[in-house]
Amino acid sequence: LYYNSTRSTPEKALQAYCTALENSDAQGIFNLESTNLQQHTNLNEIKTGLALLDSPLGGNGVKKCVVGPVTNNNGNTATGTVTITLGNGKSQTSSGVLVNQNGSWKLGDTNSAP
Repeated sequence: LYYNSTRSTPEKALQAYCTALENSDAQGIFNLESTNLQQHTNLNEIKTGLALLDSPLGGNGVKKCVVGPVTNNNGNTATGTVTITLGNGKSQTSSGVLVNQNGSWKLGDTNSAP
């Protein structure tokens, strides 16, 4: 029972991503990325993106992030959505791919191997 409650799932990975977005935690977001995705981005790019979101022009920060439907495709990949609501009241829904990397679910990208 303990194992099942703590094992990684796509939903838990997206919830951690939401928490990192709400806290402007660039390192947390980077740590949730798959190895493949980390090769195409870096911590400074994430920090820059979060700073833009936190600015008045970017929406005054992420005030709420909600995990939407998640579909486990084949045990190794999943697709999921998150809806973020900014401080200015605008909201946006995004979808993406998650990959199971050595038993841990990570944010993937379209170039991730199945």
